[in-house]
Amino acid sequence: PHEAIECLRRVLVTGETPTPPEVVATAQNNLAWASLMIDDRDQEAERMMLSARAIEVLPWAFPVVFTRVCVISAAANPSPAELDEARALTSRLDDLDMGTARRALPLMTGLLAAAQGDFETARRRLDEYRAIPDPGMVARVLEARIPSG
Repeated sequence: PHEAIECLRRVLVTGETPTPPEVVATAQNNLAWASLMIDDRDQEAERMMLSARAIEVLPWAFPVVFTRVCVISAAANPSPAELDEARALTSRLDDLDMGTARRALPLMTGLLAAAQGDFETARRRLDEYRAIPDPGMVARVLEARIPSG
């Protein structure tokens, strides 16, 4: 993820030719997601900003909606308005083309549950997410937000 982050940052600052807004938004979304995978709290504000910019341009794109909900839900102290935004975005999921990404929904809903203090649901969603083939390292992000015990 560290290499991807550096590459995406270069893409976003290379302003040599006009870049279509959708390409910029995709890069912003991917940078926010890569940053979330590392789960560096010092990058939280940048993740929030990048995912907010991406959703403005691509509100219909499932990966962008997914990243936005996860970034908000994984934040140290999401505001009530941000949690409302995350809940509203999840309510639109059935209207989006998810394809095979549907299998990652337990991660997103688990992060949102943990952000709302529902650790029992978050723990169940973590178990569901871990059951998919190759869940990836991002499961650690959800695991870190569930108190042990």
